[in-house]
Amino acid sequence: MSATLFRKTPLGHSEIAQRSQGLPALARRLLILVDGAKTLAQLSALSGAGAQTDSLLQALHADGFIEAMQPGGAASAAVQPGPVTATIPAPAPAAPAPAQPAISNAQLQLVKRLMLDSSRDYLGLMGVEIQARIEQAQDALALRNCLARWSLALRESRQGSQLAAPYLAQVKALLEA
Repeated sequence: MSATLFRKTPLGHSEIAQRSQGLPALARRLLILVDGAKTLAQLSALSGAGAQTDSLLQALHADGFIEAMQPGGAASAAVQPGPVTATIPAPAPAAPAPAQPAISNAQLQLVKRLMLDSSRDYLGLMGVEIQARIEQAQDALALRNCLARWSLALRESRQGSQLAAPYLAQVKALLEA
């Protein structure tokens, strides 16, 4: 069975040392526990993330805290040697995704406003970096790239955890309309 291996990037090591990126507690715990020896199941059990482990790893990867390696431990051309942090099964090859419909500028601004308002209301100071990324997004693709981290932060927050799924569904519906 083919598996994707991940390892910490310099940003991942820096975040562990400095806490400068404002990672949610569960994502930070997972990043800390990764040592190149623990399996995905072990990381899931030790971090307390359970079924969220896969999505947390994907968010850490999307945000540049970990990077993918070739199966078997060989580094890809852009990857430098370092500790392996986790393994997850590689997805089966998928059919090419249909082109995403372009959304209007008004719709884009509506999505940004929804994401920004929810971040301000439920994340407080922990959402500053996420808010900056959302504000910088100039198109639907850039906003989609912010979705995982934004949704994860809402799920991790005390006040926003119950609203994370409905907000995510609403944002996805607006982006796909």
